[in-house]
Amino acid sequence: MWSSGWSEVTSNITGPPWPTNLQNPEHATSRTHSEQSKESTMNPRLTPFMAIALALLAPTQLRAAAAEEAFFACGSNQVVLYGGAPEGFKPGWSWKSDDPAFAKIDECKAVDDGATLLVTASTGGVAIVERKDGGMRFRTDAFMAHSAELLPLGRLAVAVSEHDTGNRLVVYDPPRRDPIITIPFYAAHGVLWDKKRQRLYASGGDQLVEYGLGDWSGASPALTQMASTRIPGRAGGHDLSRLDDDHLLQTTTDGVWVFDQATGQFAPFEPLSALRDVKSVDVERNSGRIVYQKATTSWWAHEARLARPDDAVPTPGIRLYKVRWLHSAR
Repeated sequence: MWSSGWSEVTSNITGPPWPTNLQNPEHATSRTHSEQSKESTMNPRLTPFMAIALALLAPTQLRAAAAEEAFFACGSNQVVLYGGAPEGFKPGWSWKSDDPAFAKIDECKAVDDGATLLVTASTGGVAIVERKDGGMRFRTDAFMAHSAELLPLGRLAVAVSEHDTGNRLVVYDPPRRDPIITIPFYAAHGVLWDKKRQRLYASGGDQLVEYGLGDWSGASPALTQMASTRIPGRAGGHDLSRLDDDHLLQTTTDGVWVFDQATGQFAPFEPLSALRDVKSVDVERNSGRIVYQKATTSWWAHEARLARPDDAVPTPGIRLYKVRWLHSAR
């Protein structure tokens, strides 16, 4: 199982998103008397007044943290933003399309700090949507599009899954609607830009592939394959998202995995390792809370699920496919 000190840093209020290793009891009992005295000086006992104050403060902190969290839920022909509140997540802003190309939306990725959405649909629609007015800054078609990502110079990478015109990774240069780059990629499902490394990651089938940008500002921009890693499990790669600065999350039909970008190795993602049919997973930037979709009927569900603390948020009227935090770890 994968474990990291990352979990201890990103969950100051509710605790780590998953169990972490505890201190060895033998080490705990071997401290010297001077060390214990020093510790007691630095961490004095709580007075009754302090205990009451902390008890009153903790719920307030939890409510504040919940209110700041919000996630997008997408499926069918709409995207809905669920905002946190003391009584739970509630639907708010929404975007809906009557265009048949957006009948089965399968991506709703927030960019520009949540001001813009990258929307794709397996029925062919690809769009960059402005939240302020719901208008499309860019619109094109790619049947079986499954995910999208912004690249430098405002270009857009799109993963296109299995179809006679699919099985490819394409790059658009808005407002131009035809791709400037097309790379064969069987069952492409996920795509993610790593600003720190200046690399594009794409996944699908049994491969996670890393690409570099070539001649990006020149006359012949290209994607150059830098590395390829086989995705574990019995089924192909599905969703691709970020866990932290150095790790990605990859879902398959039979598991959720962590990819270590430094070592190029996969390991089971402990919080969701026992789950199957997880179609999407995302980590909140500030709290480290996990939101995910576990299919219950074919490829969809009627609720979003959260981990640490566990919760379920009904999404009536939507055949839910993807969930993305307003402020994700990406």
